[in-house]
Amino acid sequence: MSAVLSNPQPLTRIITGGSQWLFACYGPDFVVVNLEKKEVVAATSPAQPESIGEAASSESQEGKMTQALSTLPTSARILPARPTSLIQTLQYSPARDLLVTVSEDKSLAIWDATQDWAQVFTGITAKRVNDLVFSPDGAYLYIADKFGDVYRLDTHTWSGLQDPFVGQVSMTTSLALTPSHDLVIGDRDEKIRVCSAERQGDILGFCLGHTKYVSSVHSLSHGPLNKSFLSGGGDPFLLRWASSPPYACLERIPLPKVDSEDEDEEEGGVARILSSKSGLVIVSNKNSSSLHILEIREGAGYALKETISLPTVIADISQDPVSASLLWILLGPTSDAPAGKLVSLSLTTEPLGALETSTLLDDVLYPTFVGRVEATDFHKHSSEAKDRKRLKTSKDTTE
Repeated sequence: MSAVLSNPQPLTRIITGGSQWLFACYGPDFVVVNLEKKEVVAATSPAQPESIGEAASSESQEGKMTQALSTLPTSARILPARPTSLIQTLQYSPARDLLVTVSEDKSLAIWDATQDWAQVFTGITAKRVNDLVFSPDGAYLYIADKFGDVYRLDTHTWSGLQDPFVGQVSMTTSLALTPSHDLVIGDRDEKIRVCSAERQGDILGFCLGHTKYVSSVHSLSHGPLNKSFLSGGGDPFLLRWASSPPYACLERIPLPKVDSEDEDEEEGGVARILSSKSGLVIVSNKNSSSLHILEIREGAGYALKETISLPTVIADISQDPVSASLLWILLGPTSDAPAGKLVSLSLTTEPLGALETSTLLDDVLYPTFVGRVEATDFHKHSSEAKDRKRLKTSKDTTE
């Protein structure tokens, strides 16, 4: 039977990993979905009062907990531990079958798929975390914080959270690893550093070309341009860089101006960059409903193929681990879908304006809130999305 935990908090992040997993976060909780079997296999429970410091002292509390757990499939594992506050970011290592979650209170937790998603490590980061990336073999987890430091956690000895692996004074915003295993670090002050992923504090070069903050870096691991990486942020363009010294800028790729729900231009930059094995690059913007699709043109450069307008703000995107041509999109909450909507789009259907919508998880993950979006809807902005202001929370970067 396909059923789910019922929870009113909006979905905030999705990632895919390995050959079959999709992870979806809501508040301090997450679910693990097996995409091949189309079922939830594990979840932290929002109905565990003791896990958030409140004893299950009343029958009403116990009743709610029983009701929540009873809606999961019998094969799903209810994880005894859960993150302690809102999950900010997460990452998965297919090589080691490890899932890492980092919360607003700076708590870091690692879960092992080979041990039935048992929590195998917990720690506290020095500052709030902006991004995470595993080494290809899963032996190391690189952690970028808001103070500007990058830490390297050894996933065998669980050491490395105490001393910065690379440090700087500018806020670190994004991380990526090149095919040659160099660490690419984007920051708040328009700079990109390339550092050794093996030698502590060894800066190999700088990539200077952005005029505004850098919010996303992405290594191209497929296709003819796999010896380069992309960067984007507050500028109306992406930059493509060589992933070997001297890390030259290879091309500037213009992006169309998009409407953002946030009037602050610094909140409307690039949110995420993905690439497919077919050579497509997918770009989403912060607080925007626009999705940019880029393709390789003759001359070994990228050009904009199409910009697709979704019905509401895009909260997150991730590629399907089974089909590289399938893209998962998390749409932001609306009045008729307070937890957001999870949809999937084919990247091989032509024209791109008529991308197919998958309803794979409609009966598995949050059927109350996850719905179908017809292909014809992707060219229409809902008036609600344009009128609604996204709530901004000001954070002290020194915390």
